[in-house]
Amino acid sequence: MKHILFAAILFGTTVVKAQGPGACTDIFISEYVEGTSNNKGLELYNPTAAPINLSGYSLKIYFNGSTTAGATFTPMGTIGVGQTFTIAHSSATIFTSPDTTLGGVSVVSFNGNDALRLYHGTTVIDVIGIVGVDPLTNWPVDTGATNEYTLVRKPTIYAGDTVWLGSADTTYIAYAQNDVSHFGSHVCTPTLDPMITTVDSVLCNDSFGMNLYATDTTGVWSGTYVSNFAVGEGFFSSAAIAPGHYVATYGGNSCIIPDVVNIYVPVNPTAGFTYSVTTAMTFDFTNTSTNGDTYLWDFDGAGTSTLTNPSFTFLTNGTYTVCLEVTSDSGCVAVNCQNIIVTGLNELETSQALTIYPNPASDYVTLDMVKAGDVAIQNSLGETVLQRSNVNSKEAIYVGNLPAGVYTLVVDKRHAKRLLITGR
Repeated sequence: MKHILFAAILFGTTVVKAQGPGACTDIFISEYVEGTSNNKGLELYNPTAAPINLSGYSLKIYFNGSTTAGATFTPMGTIGVGQTFTIAHSSATIFTSPDTTLGGVSVVSFNGNDALRLYHGTTVIDVIGIVGVDPLTNWPVDTGATNEYTLVRKPTIYAGDTVWLGSADTTYIAYAQNDVSHFGSHVCTPTLDPMITTVDSVLCNDSFGMNLYATDTTGVWSGTYVSNFAVGEGFFSSAAIAPGHYVATYGGNSCIIPDVVNIYVPVNPTAGFTYSVTTAMTFDFTNTSTNGDTYLWDFDGAGTSTLTNPSFTFLTNGTYTVCLEVTSDSGCVAVNCQNIIVTGLNELETSQALTIYPNPASDYVTLDMVKAGDVAIQNSLGETVLQRSNVNSKEAIYVGNLPAGVYTLVVDKRHAKRLLITGR
């Protein structure tokens, strides 16, 4: 909570209202019980987005206007998010299961005119009363005072104060003496909008993810596949996760009204196709993609198509890289590219009339045909680089002297199959 700086005259002393710790960034005194006899107690509250180890904190009491601490208490343990830590006098009878009790002269030996300070390390983060000032009986607070009343921090307070304003203090509500109905729990009413700047999004699950931003710096991001890496900043990882609806939530402390970003990860499309030759230079393409809404074919600069299953006629022989880009109705994209050799001959890739193996080959390639025939091997330019006449229906041909590359094996000038030679 930010405070306006101003001057006030208290007991003849000029003080300046100082800012305490930032809102929801540190613990503070949430309740002060000054009951009858030894019924004294204090409550600390954690408004932040993470558990706090109390070993770095201490409470000091200054009796009757003294500037020297009359007792010091260093709490042990951890205060969880939105949880309290309670301290009571060991002879008190009105408290149920306080976290710790102290006997003798201690920080819960106050009588209304004794000042208290809460320290984080050596830094004062909250006070009750004014060290060095003896008000004789009490400091007025709300409709009560620091003696014979229970003081509970208002739900709209999210941080301690480092300067006490006495009757001008407006951070406490005064309850009747020995009222412990609030002791052991504390409520803060969230009032700060985290002002998330990240909008609801659709993310393809092959993307790396998305950054999450909030203008507030005291909260945390949470959710499935959500992580924190800086103040107010988080990250949602969408890579290779199951499609579905996800929520990234920003909040986690008492100041913030939680806010969310809705994220939808759709089913990704897949891209694939097969092809066959209809008439020498014309190829029929069969789309085997899934989850596609629109299609864009690129025939290696020779032309394009948006049909689902196009036919395309190439003008010259050669090796072409044909690519299919598939876009889903959510805008996710998949691409598949294949090299296609155009020879002006029918490619019987699935025919049982011609089988070649091994393919790829390095030394020999064996032909298994239904009958003998003339065989030619052509390079990617359509040039014949090896030719054999009257090859037996099953015969091995030596190709070890050909450079590595993609070739076309042609039988009887009518049928062809691609052959990959790896080189020796």
